[in-house]
Amino acid sequence: MKEPSSTVTDSTTAFSYVVVASLTLVSFLMAQSIYEFISANLEFLTLRHHATQVQLLLMIFAFQFIPALFLSTVWLIVKKLNSTLAKWFFNGVAFILFLIFFLQVHNKLFSSHRLFAHSSVLALVPAVLLALLCASHPNAFRSFVLFLSPFVLIFPALFLFHTWQTVSAANQKGVPAVSSTSDNTGMERQRHPPVFMLILDELTRSALLDKNGEIDGDRYPNFKNLAASSTFFRNATANADRTVRSLPVILTGNFPIGNDPSLSAYPDNLLSLLRPYYRIHVRELTTRFAGSPTLIALMGNTYPRHPNC
Repeated sequence: MKEPSSTVTDSTTAFSYVVVASLTLVSFLMAQSIYEFISANLEFLTLRHHATQVQLLLMIFAFQFIPALFLSTVWLIVKKLNSTLAKWFFNGVAFILFLIFFLQVHNKLFSSHRLFAHSSVLALVPAVLLALLCASHPNAFRSFVLFLSPFVLIFPALFLFHTWQTVSAANQKGVPAVSSTSDNTGMERQRHPPVFMLILDELTRSALLDKNGEIDGDRYPNFKNLAASSTFFRNATANADRTVRSLPVILTGNFPIGNDPSLSAYPDNLLSLLRPYYRIHVRELTTRFAGSPTLIALMGNTYPRHPNC
């Protein structure tokens, strides 16, 4: 019979291993893919140099440490109920993480062409084999996990260094910093005059015109005044029959690709090109050319929006 102190020591050692294993598996099999995706995402790189180190560390904590600590806590609760059930829980978590990893590998290798319909089921084979290794050879799997454990720190370090390096390179190209003050000098206004763009969906040209083909000043006096000091492109027409496909044409000058009117689909749009020189105040109802609201909120609402938006 084991003494109580020995039992407590064994339990603590087991929990410590589960924490390290969870951190290692989450970091290697899941978090690294998230870091890779974010590092290549223009929306994130655009916001990166405005983020504080605390915000970036919180992102790493959310992507990597919170899932691992949550799984470890659940394992501890299950172990209090049944040790055998705790082992199956740990093996099941390992299988799910391995499956996620090999699905990502499959999608990268066969993104352009698939071997056969539903070929993603191939990811089950290595995931099942590694999960069986975890269950049948725990000591070998423990060694495997400890060998990979340095990646818990390597992946977030590479993520921080890569994004810092990318943003620094962009800044060295001469992109001017945006002033945080609201008062612009006359020279700054002359170099970067205010730009205002209003796009009205489903407002046809014929609805604005009177019987003489001019803008109806009685019905639309403000449009009439605007047209008096503006260039009126009478023959302009939409390049697509849907909002999500016609707005990309307006903001990029290129024909639409798919039905995703967002910054990730169209990184070189008018808003992203003006952003290094202007403070962008935007309200978008059906598009996301200014960036993902979720990502902007995650980075602390870096780009101010109009208070009425």
